[in-house]
Amino acid sequence: MVLDAIRNVALARLGRLLFSALLVGAALLVAISLVFGTEALMALGLPRDVAGPIITLVVVAACIYGLYWFATRMIDW
Repeated sequence: MVLDAIRNVALARLGRLLFSALLVGAALLVAISLVFGTEALMALGLPRDVAGPIITLVVVAACIYGLYWFATRMIDW
């Protein structure tokens, strides 16, 4: 009985840790995409004030699609 309670608490903490790592990973992915995407477009000859908004729109669209995919595939409605 006590061991089951300890196991449940440990699993809950592990779940929170994994969820936090996933959120940090997603935030880093967005930040890296913004930085390197802007630099890639600048390497193609676009000025920074044009490349920044283009990459921002692309990253926002990818995030919205990711939320859509999560809602339709991962969540069991």
